[in-house]
Amino acid sequence: MRSLFCALALAGLSLASAPEGTQSQVMYLSGQVVQPTYEGYDRNPDGSYTMLFGYLNRNHEEQLHIPIGPDNFFSVLDAGETVGSQEGWQASPVNDREQPTHFYTRRQKFVFGVTVPEDFGDRTLVWTLRRNGETLTAVGKLKPDWVWLLNPDIWNGIIDPESPNQPPTIEVVGAERMTVAVGEPVVLTVSVEDDGLPEPVVAGPRGLRSGGNRSDEGPITNGLPFIHGSAGEPGRQAVLSPAVAREVGMAVTWLNYRGPGEADFTPMVSPLNNAGGTATTTVRFREAGTYEVRAYADDGLYTGVRFSGVTVTVTEGSQGRR
Repeated sequence: MRSLFCALALAGLSLASAPEGTQSQVMYLSGQVVQPTYEGYDRNPDGSYTMLFGYLNRNHEEQLHIPIGPDNFFSVLDAGETVGSQEGWQASPVNDREQPTHFYTRRQKFVFGVTVPEDFGDRTLVWTLRRNGETLTAVGKLKPDWVWLLNPDIWNGIIDPESPNQPPTIEVVGAERMTVAVGEPVVLTVSVEDDGLPEPVVAGPRGLRSGGNRSDEGPITNGLPFIHGSAGEPGRQAVLSPAVAREVGMAVTWLNYRGPGEADFTPMVSPLNNAGGTATTTVRFREAGTYEVRAYADDGLYTGVRFSGVTVTVTEGSQGRR
């Protein structure tokens, strides 16, 4: 069963006081916080639920790194507890729910999913992010009035439920762990397979033309295929966009998911035809530390299941790759 998620968009610009009681919009390039967001949930075939999260990095240029710990953690509240009742971060496996530690700029939707058991009930799953003394949370509940979980019959007006189209599959080629020096080029390769559907769209005078009105955009990393929104609009914020995939049939997007600094991909998006193939990128890391790099295959409609991430240990000295 597929469910269509609708999430309220967060404002992308901060408001500051201006003369004569007016307010002006201020675009901050750096120094701002990251607002975690709860996007919705879906029920899995085994009865468990996947609760979906994204974020808004309020900076227009600064990409942030917030490591797992007292500034980036999950917690579970029992029924009746409130977010303010938390005693703060404590060492526990619940704190790390595979959330990102590297945050791209602006609004990134449906970035990852957290699976909770069938009997999760009235408990609350809370993602907390802290920076510069400011604490922001995303509060997730399994309640229809908290998210718009639409009847699957809605799909009859969007996509043929009997369509043979399936999401692409993707897997890493070669080592999944390696060590390099700062600035040293690392070549990463993935193999993608797909059913050849859908056909690439045609670019016209009004931009890309797609086959229907589809739901929101963004990667889902928990194994669920995701249906994209419209493509080709200027000023799109999402790092993972279906625009290239709809032009050529398939695209692989490379992301720095966890790491203490920025990673430079050449290219960041690798176009393929709609049958799949092999995609390669070269990445260089600006700072020492441990990074997790992920790649997503997109056929213009579905984002395929991510492969297990490549972990790269980056050292200050030149130790070579192993």
